Amino acid sequence: MISIYTIISEARIPDQLKLYFNDSNAIKEFLDEEKIRILEEVTTYFYSIYTFDTPQYCAAVVSAFKRSKDVDSFYSLLKGVIELDLQLTSKKRIASSSDEYLFISRNSINTVFKDATVLLIESIEKLSINNTVNLPLIYAYLGKIDLILSYTNESHFIKLKETAEYIISECNQASNTI
Repeated sequence: MISIYTIISEARIPDQLKLYFNDSNAIKEFLDEEKIRILEEVTTYFYSIYTFDTPQYCAAVVSAFKRSKDVDSFYSLLKGVIELDLQLTSKKRIASSSDEYLFISRNSINTVFKDATVLLIESIEKLSINNTVNLPLIYAYLGKIDLILSYTNESHFIKLKETAEYIISECNQASNTI
């Protein structure tokens, strides 16, 4: 027999719910395999069609688990609670308003931040080791850092930008003295 914790860990549900289901003693009496499978289907349905606030979704799910008396009524109760408690926005409506908004995944943004930072630091290290610099590459990284700074004013990105600008300035001065 598969444990409920294995079922939860393998379920296609938000990580916040997995954490809550595994850590909370208050919810354990309401959990069973069939309800988790129903939750997976409902989660797939709502994530496919709508956008919404995931923490609110998780709270609505927990509420439905606690209010359900049996498996037979769980699907209807879960769907009803989600539809009442969440502000659901059709993904089609979002796609049609693409002139107004640009949707980028948080993971994609984090990757750009990390890549630009790492590559710029590597370029600076190469400069300090063999005193050569790939100026077009530094300009490209500077552009990415500028893009990052349009979304955040974190000090380490500001320092990276200042360093890149300093390198460009020094390279321009060196080429002007030749």
